[in-house]
Amino acid sequence: MHNSTQFTLLREANSIQQQHVKLISETADAVEKQGVILDDLDQAVLDVKNRVTDLGGYSIWAPAPCLKNCCILAMAMVLFWMGLGFLLYYTVDHITERDDNG
Repeated sequence: MHNSTQFTLLREANSIQQQHVKLISETADAVEKQGVILDDLDQAVLDVKNRVTDLGGYSIWAPAPCLKNCCILAMAMVLFWMGLGFLLYYTVDHITERDDNG
């Protein structure tokens, strides 16, 4: 039925198939290890990002937390005093015009 050449070819094919299975298994293990490494790297990047974000507020070059409120208060005071000045200027001007016409 089968001659020795066919048996030899079948044994070679079986050997090659076993090698392929072994290589596929090794590749799958390597991919799994790389996935673990990438997860660890992702966690390390997130830790660094969180630390940098936390330390950013403590930098000597970072603005003080109350700076925004101080700027808003200063702008409000400037607008208030300018508005009051214009109001008084035009009110006094209007009163003096009535007195001149009066």
